[in-house]
Amino acid sequence: MRGTGKRFVYILQSNSDPSSHYVGVTSNVEERLEWHNHGPAGHTVSHRPWSVIVSVEFPSEQQAGRFERLLRADSRANRNRLRPVDHAIYGNSATVAAARASHASARRAS
Repeated sequence: MRGTGKRFVYILQSNSDPSSHYVGVTSNVEERLEWHNHGPAGHTVSHRPWSVIVSVEFPSEQQAGRFERLLRADSRANRNRLRPVDHAIYGNSATVAAARASHASARRAS
């Protein structure tokens, strides 16, 4: 059933062009990364391969969708705020905390 289950908002970074990023929502980050790297078409084909630099879990598709739209609305500013300084520590707790704080402020503003 659509709209049930947990969802992840993820940010990909291109390994071939580190200035290229992609934001999406999925229920399975590993499968979605595989699709971006090996699937037949889409916006990510030209900058393959990709790596996940951030994934944040939400309790519902609706909440994940709101956060994804927030990131896409001002993608450069938000991605730079969420991107770890040390790319060797992807998904560190500071990055997740920043994502949650940004999402919480967006909810309060709505």
